[in-house]
Amino acid sequence: MFVFEVGYRGGTSVTATFDVGVLVSQGRRNAWGFTVGYLASEKQYADTNTSYLDARGAYKARYRRYVGDGGFALDVGAGGGKYGASGELALGYRDIIAISAGVNTFATDNGDTDAAANVGVRLGTTGILAALYGLAALGGR
Repeated sequence: MFVFEVGYRGGTSVTATFDVGVLVSQGRRNAWGFTVGYLASEKQYADTNTSYLDARGAYKARYRRYVGDGGFALDVGAGGGKYGASGELALGYRDIIAISAGVNTFATDNGDTDAAANVGVRLGTTGILAALYGLAALGGR
């Protein structure tokens, strides 16, 4: 199964994600895979205390467990990249939408490492297409 997802989480800082990859089914309930993409973390300039999003390439090993026959799934992802390490847990519905929680580390401007914990929403392939269709329909009025 092809995976294409975008996400936004807010909490101790803002995190935005973009992932593309593959999940391979193992039986009816399990799927394993790998995604690559970007993770953007909110950072602050030390001298002005203003914030910005710092986007870096990212990769994640993924596991999906389908829960029942209603289309729900539990996703677990762990990975890293130049920014640091990340982990995410999500409960989703039919590759449309998921509620996600995550933790990621990142380097600060002074060279230290900091961590962010966030909760938010993630759109899957079907959710992204539905959102784009809705925007196109609104734009056509």
